[in-house]
Amino acid sequence: MKACELRRFPFFTRIATMGVMASNQTDIAVIGAGVVGLSCAIRLREAGRRVTVFAERRTPNTTSDKSGAIFSPFRMPGQAAALEWTRASHAAFAELAATRSVESGVTFGPMREFFRAPVDGDPWWAGIVRDYERLRDVPAPYADVLRAVLPKIIVRRYIQWLESRFIQELHGRIEDGRVSSFDAVFARGFDTIINCTGVGAAALRRVRIGRCLARPRRLPRRARSMI
Repeated sequence: MKACELRRFPFFTRIATMGVMASNQTDIAVIGAGVVGLSCAIRLREAGRRVTVFAERRTPNTTSDKSGAIFSPFRMPGQAAALEWTRASHAAFAELAATRSVESGVTFGPMREFFRAPVDGDPWWAGIVRDYERLRDVPAPYADVLRAVLPKIIVRRYIQWLESRFIQELHGRIEDGRVSSFDAVFARGFDTIINCTGVGAAALRRVRIGRCLARPRRLPRRARSMI
């Protein structure tokens, strides 16, 4: 999918979805080598796609390396897609914890979430996680406490494992250097761009369409959860 085709879509994010589904032979560029970028690249390589990751920074110098992580489902009750994503993510982390815990840094442990107001019924993700329960002994000033055994992740170890899997096991390619614009990536023959730059996304918001410079209506946001 070339830059001239961007005019069809109101949001640049949709380019990645449309392009990836179009053909197994497209050349895909993933911008960003944090957890999100490497995870996208790995799934694409597992599906047989040709993928290059562009990385201004790599582990241990990414934003992801500075983070801690537990498995925490999004607050999206009633969303069928969220249920599917959460179930698949939980299963993937459970497999890593069972088979590659040392390399990946993924383990399971009990977690508690405290609420200052009563929770109406069980959360939508209660049937996915292990050993979910609503605690009876609730300390003041809280009104409810939910407990479950959830994946927890040492991110620095996890991101090293992701990079190793992408390069060594899946023979993916990482190109070091800063991407100045989407146009520069398209000019190199890539059909699809997946922007995983996180807080750096604002610098890449302009996309040239013919003689015009478009500014897609998508802003970088801080995510609540890491799944």
